[in-house]
Amino acid sequence: MKFLVCICASLLAVHSIADVPPPVPNPARPAPYWSWDTVPLAFHGANRTGMYNQETLEILAKYQMVTIEKWYTTCASQHPDQNGPACAVEDKMFSTFNTLREMNPNTTYIMYLNSMMDFDFYRLNGEIEALEAAGEKILLRDEHGTLVDLCNDGNYYCGVKFFDWSQNATRQLWTNHLLNATRVGNVSGVFADHANQMLTPADKPTLCNGAGDKRRCFSFTPQFAEEFNAGHWWLVNHTQDILSKQTGGPVIDGPYGRYNVDPCDFNSLRQSVQRGQAGVGAFVIEASKGGCSAGGDESCMASYLINAEKYTYLSCLADTPPWYPVYGYPLGEPMSSGMQVSPGVWERNFSSSAGITTARYDTKRSSGTVDWAGQPPPPPPPP
Repeated sequence: MKFLVCICASLLAVHSIADVPPPVPNPARPAPYWSWDTVPLAFHGANRTGMYNQETLEILAKYQMVTIEKWYTTCASQHPDQNGPACAVEDKMFSTFNTLREMNPNTTYIMYLNSMMDFDFYRLNGEIEALEAAGEKILLRDEHGTLVDLCNDGNYYCGVKFFDWSQNATRQLWTNHLLNATRVGNVSGVFADHANQMLTPADKPTLCNGAGDKRRCFSFTPQFAEEFNAGHWWLVNHTQDILSKQTGGPVIDGPYGRYNVDPCDFNSLRQSVQRGQAGVGAFVIEASKGGCSAGGDESCMASYLINAEKYTYLSCLADTPPWYPVYGYPLGEPMSSGMQVSPGVWERNFSSSAGITTARYDTKRSSGTVDWAGQPPPPPPPP
């Protein structure tokens, strides 16, 4: 699905879109930190009640990729009415990333910066408010000139405004804000949520969000939607191209990065990974759907280990990161891809200085085991 960013962006190059530069049809590929030494872990989340304490930081420093979400700290998590830009939630992210970088310089650190929604509690929003007050159009308006103002998913935040990607000033402001984060906040990548959202359908473009009686829709002209969508495609691909060349970090929800894949669903995970390896889907994958408990679920761990390839992270979306003893066990390079050793039964071996770790999974039973090197063997599966 995310590969459409590359395909559609290249198609847009044949149109003459006002003020939108030619897109990067094939952005440079990211190369976030990756190691098979132990289970490759990623975390995506944020503490809603304050900044992470030392105990949590020590756990996060063991992860290979860390994304801090928008609701970091009490100020940023206030809802449905948002706090203002004085929260400067980015600065809280930067402070945490800077501390983590000292603890583990290898980890890839990713900030959450929505590619559609301008949340009030970002410092970026303060810059936008000042520009708007000075007459610069940065925010999205509908075909009647009304400022778009919606609740986000599930009405968690309301009064959310949107970026106007038809404006070069908006694209440059967002891009510069992210690049500044790489300079001062040890940010390597961005979770550009809603990167694939466009103004559709082509004949009657609308933008809707919110649930129940808070759901609202705004309409746009087809010409404006074409300009907006072209600008959004450009932003996402251009951002990935820059980050790949400067930091190696991914744009999650962009052309090469995906989240919310289920590590416990053997066939679904295998399909997602294979699409990425074949170049027709994302290859930086956060297997986060159900991933938080995978360390205590041997079948889920076996499913993940058999199917994972480079940049397939066992991920968790939560407020705080979990830690299981198996996360610290030696793993080592895979000796091959996952192999079907008998009908419905898959196996894969990993080699480390501690020995051979073997993962087995039976798709007929939806169960698996992991025989960790240096650890007592698991009990045999029931007959």
